[in-house]
Amino acid sequence: KQAKLLGFTLAEIKGLVIAWEANTLSGSEKARIFQDKIALVKQRIADLKKIEKYLQHKLRVLAET
Repeated sequence: KQAKLLGFTLAEIKGLVIAWEANTLSGSEKARIFQDKIALVKQRIADLKKIEKYLQHKLRVLAET
């Protein structure tokens, strides 16, 4: 459940669980997985901020009419 909340897809979670249990990932590979996910989260945050800014602008325009 926590991995899903962190933005991992079910396919990613399945692959990670299998790899973790089989101990086939090195520490650097594990770190890269998390670094990649952090980058995706940051991009989503930036995208959501753009959407928020656009919606706030539209709301201001509506308030002026």
